[in-house]
Amino acid sequence: MTDKSSDAVIKKPRASKAKAASAETTAKPAAVAAAEAAPAKKPRAPRAKAAEAGVDKPAAKPRKAAAKKVEKQKVTHQQRREMVAMAAYFIAERRGFLTGYEHDDWLAAEREIDIHIELI
Repeated sequence: MTDKSSDAVIKKPRASKAKAASAETTAKPAAVAAAEAAPAKKPRAPRAKAAEAGVDKPAAKPRKAAAKKVEKQKVTHQQRREMVAMAAYFIAERRGFLTGYEHDDWLAAEREIDIHIELI
C-alpha cells in the first residue's frame, strides 16, 4: 500500500488573467524605473577651436616628469664598509666558510655593493 499524501503536489491558486495583466503594467523592473527617474542628459555642444574663434589661448605650461626629484642618498665610507663586510659574510656563508677565499669574498662583495650604491 502506498501513501498518496506524499506524492500529492500542492497547487497554488492562480490569479485571474486580468489581475496578472494589471500587475505587469504597473510593476516595472528596477533598472527601467531608475532609468526613467534619472534626468535626461543634455547633448554637449561641439567645442570651437581657439583659432577658429579668434581667441588666443595661453600656451599650456610643460609638465614636469616628476613632482619632486628624489636626491640620491650619499653613502659614507663607513656605511659602505659595513655593507661590504655584511655582503662578504653572506657570500662566505653560501660557500660554506671554506678558508682561503676571504679576499675573493671581499672583492665580490665590493662589486655587489658598488652596483647597489649606484642605483640608490
